[in-house]
Amino acid sequence: MGEQIAIVVDEGDQGSSHVERAIDSAREHEATLHGLYVIDAWRFGEYSVDGWSVLEREKQEEKGKQVLEQIRQQCERHGVEFEQETTVGKPSETIRDFVRDNDIDLLVFCEPRGEGKTHNSPQMIRDLQRELSVEIETV
Repeated sequence: MGEQIAIVVDEGDQGSSHVERAIDSAREHEATLHGLYVIDAWRFGEYSVDGWSVLEREKQEEKGKQVLEQIRQQCERHGVEFEQETTVGKPSETIRDFVRDNDIDLLVFCEPRGEGKTHNSPQMIRDLQRELSVEIETV
């Protein structure tokens, strides 16, 4: 198996510079690019007393599929193999487990912009850098 690169994405990220960087790295290293869209279970109420509505979960899953499909099309144009996953969980744990389960060599994040997004918070990225023996790049 060749090199494995993962990119963590959120709604609206399909045109982001970190997506372009991940695709370029995958092409350059003849690597498989893995797109990961994490639906934050805490943010969307999965662990609340009432739980979250089926409709809200479906909306979030659809957003993930749309972003990942657009990235898949970009990868196809550049000759990059692309695998995608939309999942629900605590972002830090979900990303860590994904990296370990898929033998990821490089993990690419969007540079945190102070928007309060849990999938790329500076603290979470620092924690992952301490916990994982993988190169982590923020763009």
